[in-house]
Amino acid sequence: MQVVAALHGMVAAKSIHMVKNFAPNVPTTVIGDRYRVEHIISNFVSNACKFSPRGGEVVVSVTSRNAGAFAEVTVTVSDQGCGISPENQEKLFRNFVQIRPSALQKGQGSGLGLALCKAIVDLHEGSKIGVRSEEGRGSSFYFTIRFPVDAPRVGGGGGGAAYAPNTATATTASLLRAAPSGYGTGR
Repeated sequence: MQVVAALHGMVAAKSIHMVKNFAPNVPTTVIGDRYRVEHIISNFVSNACKFSPRGGEVVVSVTSRNAGAFAEVTVTVSDQGCGISPENQEKLFRNFVQIRPSALQKGQGSGLGLALCKAIVDLHEGSKIGVRSEEGRGSSFYFTIRFPVDAPRVGGGGGGAAYAPNTATATTASLLRAAPSGYGTGR
């Protein structure tokens, strides 16, 4: 799944400008569940587009910090939306919680998206998820997951390398390359 490409309709309808920043030190191969990471990124980008004003900007950044046999990969999605009050930030990652700034958002979402993202991140030791936001100034949602790097291929009788189709940085790299032409690629 190409996350940005999958959200192309929403991005185009609101004339959102996508800016993508991919740090050069992010490893090319890590061991991780590509589909779960894509789920988190998709949720963050979808929410950023949903709550950004028409013609706004959504920035997706991927950075990495070397931690021995692990890479701590951080994905941050920032928007220019209305921002979230501190008291509402505390509620965001709970089941069935929705923070709606206006009647325009009525009926969108179930309040489970961010709770599911938190549950996925919480399954990874040493990982975290959060939000930085100020009312009237937009929001930045982020997650950091520690991924093993440079591990040997896992053989199996089922056909092929276990990690190749599920490499998480392949997901973040494809996210950044997948944006339709006309979208920004840096700041």
